Amino acid sequence: MAIPYEDIRKAIESRDLKTLEAYKGAGTEYKDKGVELSIDYDYNIGGVTLAGEDGVIRPALSILAVKSGDPDIVRAVHAVGGVDFSHRNEFDNSPAYESISAGNSEMVRAVHEVGGNFGCADGCGYENWKTSHWAVMSGDFEVVRAVYEAGSDFTAVDKRGNTPEDFAAHEAKYRQTPEELVAHGDALGNGGWGAFDPRIVPLVEEIAAKQREEKARAEQSARPVDVYLGQEDEREAERAKIHASTEKSIAEHDPMPELGKEGGASKSSTESQESPDDPAR
Repeated sequence: MAIPYEDIRKAIESRDLKTLEAYKGAGTEYKDKGVELSIDYDYNIGGVTLAGEDGVIRPALSILAVKSGDPDIVRAVHAVGGVDFSHRNEFDNSPAYESISAGNSEMVRAVHEVGGNFGCADGCGYENWKTSHWAVMSGDFEVVRAVYEAGSDFTAVDKRGNTPEDFAAHEAKYRQTPEELVAHGDALGNGGWGAFDPRIVPLVEEIAAKQREEKARAEQSARPVDVYLGQEDEREAERAKIHASTEKSIAEHDPMPELGKEGGASKSSTESQESPDDPAR
């Protein structure tokens, strides 16, 4: 029997992992206090706000699970069945985005495990920021590494043409390090983003360089087939041309006259000269 939305929500909000694990495989019934809920698919990847006939907008279970802060809650909710972790919520945020903004690398890994999409435009409603841009803005070294491992593209550009490398260089210049934040407090304000780990700069540069190299290799591996075939056709044509030229040259300058022609010894005359019945012998 499917578990009603309100029961799963209650277990998530109370962080009742034991109850959630007991629901494993039962499936999710999108019904709250008797009201049927429907998922709004007006967004690019499918909305995750749940609307009922009572007019109440309810948060998606996937978003609630991530906001619990417990990666095991995320895994348990996914195991119930019927909860999609690739959706967006009403603010165009996704479980992937929520895990990054929480600055929790283990949550990033958990969301990736259950289907969160870190490799495309998931979670980038603002200025076309990709998950790689959001990871850099988190200021957390381990989050950046986890988002990279989840498949995010660190060569991507946002609406203004900025790459994650650009973001990293800018944030390192204007935001305090974790050590400075502890020692002096938020003296710079940090734009509300908190501290920025300067180790992110070389890490992002290394990741981006590696991904650009991988892309270049992939493009090259697709190209040689056509190039090789074209070159082979050219070589074959050149070989045929050389062969024809050689044959012509041999025919024109052959020092050996063709047997049977004038000036050459015919087989019959030679044989008659060497005949055993020749009286001259």
